[in-house]
Amino acid sequence: MKRLTALLASILLISWAPLRAHHSTASFFFLDQRISVEGTVVEFHARNPHGLIVFDAVNEAGETERWRAEMPAWQALLRWLGWSPDDLQPGDQIVIHGAPPRMNESYSIRADDVVMPDGWTRHLFRDPVTGKYRKPTPPARMIAELDGVWELNRGWTDHPDDNPDTFERPDFRPVTRPEVLAAWQARDPVDDPKLDCEPPTVSAAMTGIHAIAIDQSGEHVRLFAEAFDVQRTIYMDGRPNPGEDAPHTNLGHSVGRYEGDTLVVDTTHLTSGWSMGAGGPPHSDRLHVVERYRVIEDGRLLEQSITVDDPLTLTQPVTYVQHLRRAPIHELVPYDCMPLNTDRGEELTPEEFYRP
Repeated sequence: MKRLTALLASILLISWAPLRAHHSTASFFFLDQRISVEGTVVEFHARNPHGLIVFDAVNEAGETERWRAEMPAWQALLRWLGWSPDDLQPGDQIVIHGAPPRMNESYSIRADDVVMPDGWTRHLFRDPVTGKYRKPTPPARMIAELDGVWELNRGWTDHPDDNPDTFERPDFRPVTRPEVLAAWQARDPVDDPKLDCEPPTVSAAMTGIHAIAIDQSGEHVRLFAEAFDVQRTIYMDGRPNPGEDAPHTNLGHSVGRYEGDTLVVDTTHLTSGWSMGAGGPPHSDRLHVVERYRVIEDGRLLEQSITVDDPLTLTQPVTYVQHLRRAPIHELVPYDCMPLNTDRGEELTPEEFYRP
C-alpha cells in the first residue's frame, strides 16, 4: 500500500508540474490561434504570477472596450527579457499579438508579442524552433539601407554619376554675431584646439573627411565617427530631450525618430566648443543640432544634412549637406590623435601641420 501511495503521488507530481508552470494558460486561451489588438494603455502591473496590461481598444462599431493582456511572470520579464516597471505608461499606444480567450465575452488576450510605443516588438515567450528567448524586433519603418560604414564621396569611385566632391562649406560669417565674428577672425591658426586633440562637438565630428557608421540593430540607434572615436546613443523610444537643468556634455543628449525614409536626430545639452562644424565658428552651450540621414541614388549615397542653431553665436540657423558613399571597409579606423607638441608634430612647422 505504501508503495502504491508513493507511485500515485509521483504521478500526481509529474502531471501537476506543467499545469503549475503555465498557470493553466491553456484553460483560458486558445494557444493555437492568434489575434492582434491595438489600444491605449490604462494600467501596467509588474507583478506575479503574471504581468498584466490593462488597455482600451476601439471596436469596429466605434465603442471602447476594456481589455486585459496576460503576460509571463514578472521575474521572467525582469530577469530574462529586460523589462522594467516604467516601460509602459498610461496613454501609450501599443499593439498586442497573442492567443484569444476561450470565452467569447471576455476581452482578454495572452500577450505573445507587444509592439511598444517606439515601434519595437518585444517577444514574451521562447522561440518555438530554437527554444531561446528572442531579442526585440526593430520597427518595420527602420531604414535598413542606412546601416553600415560611410565615407565622404570625393570622386575616387568608378561610378560615372558620382560627383567629384559633394561637400560645400557654408559661409557662416554673414550670420555670425559681430562680437563672435571678431574674436573668431582674430584667432591664431596655431592655437586651433584640434592641434591639441581637443574634440569638437558632434556636428563637427560627424562631418568632414572621416568616416561615420550607423547601427540600428539595437533598441536605440548608435552613431559612430572616426573623428575622435565618437560613439553616440540616439534614444528612439519617444522620450524628449531633458530639461534645461540637465548636465551638458561634449556629445550632448540625442533623441531620434523616422520621418518617411529619413532618420532625424535631435541633439541638445552640448557643452560650449571650438567649432560647430563645416569650418564654422565656436559655439555656446545653447547649441542645438538636428541631423538628417537618408539614402539616395539607388542606395549608393548617404545624404547627411546638419542644421546648427545657436542663439548666442548665430543670428539664424545654418544647414550644410554632404554626401557619403559606402566605405570599402566594415569598421572604423581608430583616430589615434597625437598633439602638435609631440615628436611627430615637431617634425612640421605649425603652418604645415595645421589643416583648416
